[in-house]
Amino acid sequence: MVNVVNINKINIYIIIIFLNVNIYGQTLLKYNDDKSDKCFFENNGYRIELNELGYKIIKDNEIVVNKNISGVKSVKTSQDNNFTILSNFEKNENKLFRINTITLYDKNYDQVQTFVDTVYNDYYANLYAVNNSGDIICYDINNNLITLKRRYELNNIELPFYFSVKTEAQHFLNVDNQNIYLIKNITNPLDDEILPGFTILYKINMSDFQIISLKISLNVVTSYYLNSDYLVVSGNNGSEYKTYLFDKKLKLVNEIDERFNLIFNINEYFISLNNSQIAVYDSLLKATNFKKHTKTFNIVDYFILNGKYYLAEYLLNNYKIYLLDLTDGEIKLVYQTEFESDFPLVILKLKNIYLLDKNRTIFLE
Repeated sequence: MVNVVNINKINIYIIIIFLNVNIYGQTLLKYNDDKSDKCFFENNGYRIELNELGYKIIKDNEIVVNKNISGVKSVKTSQDNNFTILSNFEKNENKLFRINTITLYDKNYDQVQTFVDTVYNDYYANLYAVNNSGDIICYDINNNLITLKRRYELNNIELPFYFSVKTEAQHFLNVDNQNIYLIKNITNPLDDEILPGFTILYKINMSDFQIISLKISLNVVTSYYLNSDYLVVSGNNGSEYKTYLFDKKLKLVNEIDERFNLIFNINEYFISLNNSQIAVYDSLLKATNFKKHTKTFNIVDYFILNGKYYLAEYLLNNYKIYLLDLTDGEIKLVYQTEFESDFPLVILKLKNIYLLDKNRTIFLE
């Protein structure tokens, strides 16, 4: 899965930044809490430091890239973490356009390509993703247009079903090396008859640009998940709850009358969460013998560290981290650690785990 800042679980990691090092020790899980004038993460032996004035890329204590560019930074990586998009959103309220400078780096943090993206104020910002081949995929929400940017080739793909940019909507973008997957939800929590909400799924082949589209009856999307075999979309259909399981050809495999805020898979199981329970389904989204774990909580994301699965809960300015234990046919949450945070944290999922706040980086180990 592409590391995103969901902004998805699309996933853009927005970083407004600032570092002083305190080390907190727990017998179960340890973390470093770094606070100052910059934020950082490490990937493939490189350290990337960012703040509102620019960013540096460091290798063996030597600066190999030093960009003086003012604005809000965001980070997005390919699924294998060998390509990194570093974006910079200029902050200038007096301009007609919002300017975003996009730079793609490879595994060795050599620059592959860079370009400037401009969008009118009060319009949707474009969505970006990068696959394991280093192809950049841009979704222009305002024109319902996909742009595929390869090193020496650029292709524009017009999608069917254009909607006014003033329509309230949700958009989710994901990619692999063969296809682009896009979810466009025309949001209507009340599902009124004048403008009923609905959702369109798109699959775009990056070789022949063939487009498959499918309309489904969800007026609000609460979560989605893409793995090597299936696409899962969950949400509301009026007053009903629905979760759909599709294969990679967008053929319906199963649907259930449940709504989830988060869903992912561990081996042959789907793990599903809402605000009151955790449930385990099999690979076809059918019930298992696992008893549901019932509890009122606000799980916002999951991550994998050293082969183990963890859940992050944010509630009342406090983060708690739990180990998800499925041994002995039971769903158990094992408390690990907690820390205060005035804002929800973005979880950057690399080989190591970084939780990013506007004024600190929490490094889990």
